[in-house]
Amino acid sequence: MNKKQIQLQYNLLQGLFWMLFCITISFINSYLTGKGLSPDQIGIITATFGALAALSQTVLGRIADSSKTINWKNLIVTMIVLRILANFGILLVDDALISGLLFGLSLLLMNALIPFVNAANFYYEKNGINLNYGVARGIGSLLFAVTSYSIGQLIPVMGLEVIVIAGFIIGFLMLLITISMPLSKKEEDIIIHQQVNASSESFFKKYPKFVMLLVGFTLLMVFHNSTSTYMLQILENVGGGNKELGTAFAIAAIFELPIMFGFVYLRKKFSTHQMLIVAGFAFIGKALVYIISSSVGMIYVAQALQMLSFGLFASASVYCAEEEMDLNDKVKGQSLAAGSITIGSVFGNLSGGFIVNSFGSDANLLFGLGVVILATVIIILAKKK
Repeated sequence: MNKKQIQLQYNLLQGLFWMLFCITISFINSYLTGKGLSPDQIGIITATFGALAALSQTVLGRIADSSKTINWKNLIVTMIVLRILANFGILLVDDALISGLLFGLSLLLMNALIPFVNAANFYYEKNGINLNYGVARGIGSLLFAVTSYSIGQLIPVMGLEVIVIAGFIIGFLMLLITISMPLSKKEEDIIIHQQVNASSESFFKKYPKFVMLLVGFTLLMVFHNSTSTYMLQILENVGGGNKELGTAFAIAAIFELPIMFGFVYLRKKFSTHQMLIVAGFAFIGKALVYIISSSVGMIYVAQALQMLSFGLFASASVYCAEEEMDLNDKVKGQSLAAGSITIGSVFGNLSGGFIVNSFGSDANLLFGLGVVILATVIIILAKKK
């Protein structure tokens, strides 16, 4: 297997995944609001399918760990094909609820894909090819920014259907890249990891620090998703709309880039836990700027804090299990970390939808501030464990 070729393919895999993730996550609220669904209905849909995604991550992870024929590659191919079919369904139906359910299915598939897109990196590492994950993830953020800005500009011109059409095109390209990526010819190397069947109870007793970090991850994602999913309502409060929504997400993704590209260097200087603490304080700062914002420009300033908040968190959380756990527990740790992030997304979407619909986006931001403060305290306390 050629390292340069695989690095290029993995860069494209990450890039296309985050483009598709952008379309699915960032614009689900815009699309379904345009179809006539209320914020609480959107919250129920995203929370339900997010919960199913968390369950599917665990189930599919166990299957991939124990099977000699099912691996990260064919799981990604299967889920992308389903994502493309869901796109066709959205284009063909006019009913708002059915559109919401199909968009929810797309949300499920994108969340379920995250561990396996990351697993590809560790698969090649296991087979002696050390890829630069930070560069690949940085390209993902760059293309996320390009996609977000472009879709935001195109919606006023082409309508909301451009969201679905772009999703189909990008999904097809991601399918082609995934199919082209090589696997080891050794049958024993097809399995990414070998999982130890230790009980959950012994696992949690063995790693109390990691368990506390998982709680912190969940709470950070409650805030992140309750604001990201309902960013349209936040912007509307200060005079913005779909065009500004695309720009806001693009700014956030661009400011992630220095962290993503420089993460290999940062790991040499700081521990993962130290970076997670910094991310927690950056999330608090971001929440405060949202609360005091009185213009679209101030919302853009808050989005720039993505560098040290979600940008740092997204990179550090991937390596958390690698640093905190024994070799035989790393797989379970990766699955739990991904699951905690997804569960946080579920509660963020559900709570955000209810609060925005009942009390307005300002109340949602105050709730989010309390959540990130609690998350940061827990992450700090975990260091003592």
